[in-house]
Amino acid sequence: MRPRAPLCRSLAPLLLLASSCAGVSARQPGATTAPAREEQAAETALRGAADAARAPIATAASSLGRTKASAIEVCAPAGERAYLRCLVCADGTTLSFERSGSVGPRTEPRTEEESRSALQQILPGPLDPAQPDFHIVDRYRVRCGEQVSALFFDMYHCGGASPGVPDGFQAWPDCL
Repeated sequence: MRPRAPLCRSLAPLLLLASSCAGVSARQPGATTAPAREEQAAETALRGAADAARAPIATAASSLGRTKASAIEVCAPAGERAYLRCLVCADGTTLSFERSGSVGPRTEPRTEEESRSALQQILPGPLDPAQPDFHIVDRYRVRCGEQVSALFFDMYHCGGASPGVPDGFQAWPDCL
């Protein structure tokens, strides 16, 4: 059974219009609030991922999102929630989720130099391909019926390609 398109996809033009207006502050014309910037960054990342999603969604290694080291790379907390709203259970039913907290860095720094590198990763910008990822990872409890599992997210990867779909889940068409 193929899942129906989510309501959010049909409302996408309205969401984009609302997000472009939502962050304007009455005190400082043109300024955006931190939550508005997060939502805008997540929408931008999803639009970029939607372009990539016109091709079939390739599922990465079966461990995608199942451990800190294989965390799903998204943009901002809003990106974590948007990604989870794109997933459905293997049987096509709707899943539920809740954030259970941060679980520490994706890779534990072992040296003083790695600790300095971890501090630098707080600043925005892409990582070099060979650079270890010290970003803090979030854990979500995901429920499909009676089955509860955990998915891990690294929310510091804006502008990347669609991360794929973890084993045991499906995605709404054209959502990821």
